[in-house]
Amino acid sequence: MGLAITIYVLGGVLIRPFSGQWVDKFGKKKMAVIGLVLFLLACIGYFGFNGIVLFLVIRFIHGMSYAVASTATSTIASTLVPYSRQGEGIGYFSMFMSIAMVIGPALGLFLWKDENINVSVKYSINIMSIFSFIPEF
Repeated sequence: MGLAITIYVLGGVLIRPFSGQWVDKFGKKKMAVIGLVLFLLACIGYFGFNGIVLFLVIRFIHGMSYAVASTATSTIASTLVPYSRQGEGIGYFSMFMSIAMVIGPALGLFLWKDENINVSVKYSINIMSIFSFIPEF
């Protein structure tokens, strides 16, 4: 478990300095979409892995995609909030990101109650797919 978490975080840490540059160069929305699509593909990739090495490669890509997506979405959030209320807006955004990190694992454990990880991953993939079609405001 520790190695899987380490590889995920390592992927995120190594790509994050570049993700900020890419957001500036290619655009917030484009990098958010790319990061979220790669994140979704990494989730799907867990179904096809065969062996620990491929699993760790997918974890690394998963961490990288999270870093790109979170950098882009944080940038989008900061540009949507009026300058006079940026502290409050970023505070709410960060709070809901933290709440998601609490609810996500709890929901995952609830879905895993039958001890079938495939059910949990399939629900996650379906939810991410549905939310990827939400129109831009």
